[in-house]
Amino acid sequence: MVEVTQGDLRAAVAAGMVSEAQAASVQALAAQRLAGAPARDDEAFELFRGFAEIFISVGLLILMSGIMGLAAMSGDALVLSIVGIVLSMGLARYFTLKRRMVLPSIVLVCGYALAVLVLLGWLVLSNMTTQTGLRGSLLTVFGGTLAALLLWYRIFRLPFTMLLIGLSGLMVMLAVAAPYETMAFLGRQDFDVMFDLWQGSRLAFTTLVFGLAAAAAGLWFDMRDPIAWGAIRPRPFGCICWLRPRSLILWRRPRWGWSARRSLSQWHAFWS
Repeated sequence: MVEVTQGDLRAAVAAGMVSEAQAASVQALAAQRLAGAPARDDEAFELFRGFAEIFISVGLLILMSGIMGLAAMSGDALVLSIVGIVLSMGLARYFTLKRRMVLPSIVLVCGYALAVLVLLGWLVLSNMTTQTGLRGSLLTVFGGTLAALLLWYRIFRLPFTMLLIGLSGLMVMLAVAAPYETMAFLGRQDFDVMFDLWQGSRLAFTTLVFGLAAAAAGLWFDMRDPIAWGAIRPRPFGCICWLRPRSLILWRRPRWGWSARRSLSQWHAFWS
């Protein structure tokens, strides 16, 4: 089928076949349909849009490293983390909200998350007592980081933030359900046992639940796709990109075991 261009419409107006108002209406309709149509590579996995973003990201890393180095000379982790948070949010207002650059925005949100993590870790360590438990410390650090990243996503709507939010949420769940098993996992001890559901592992069960939750969140964003469902909202596919890999990895990592003779009574260890 032959596509009608703007030149064809102008020729039709000149020949008296259609009026200028009719031609303008056709052009407006075509522009409206084009705005809602998917691109050729509709689900592109974007980390950067051209080499300019790579150079800008390198420059941001050098700039932030220099400023953070000057702040570190004070010897105060509180000053260092606050400078990192303020610097990241200030630069993101330009590179994320105004310029809509992908890779520089990823660099800035990672710097922001690291600064928040350092701040909360310093607060926990400086106020730690003998009564402070591992669970409470981990919840404070990663729960605060999760809240800070949710605030970042609320302001800047950067899809990559979903990856960091998911990792923080996973750590919060592990801090609640299996803090000591998590520390043992980080110490590289007994991988097979800790990820075996039939051994009543809290770590395996928590990662499985989180993987299912991440998959459900990805489906929720997918169902909000305006092309597939007719919603007139910004496309959420960028968030799905960062939800799917994490959910698949965590969903499939726990071991179900191969012997049907294993008793389900072993699950009692999880609830005891």
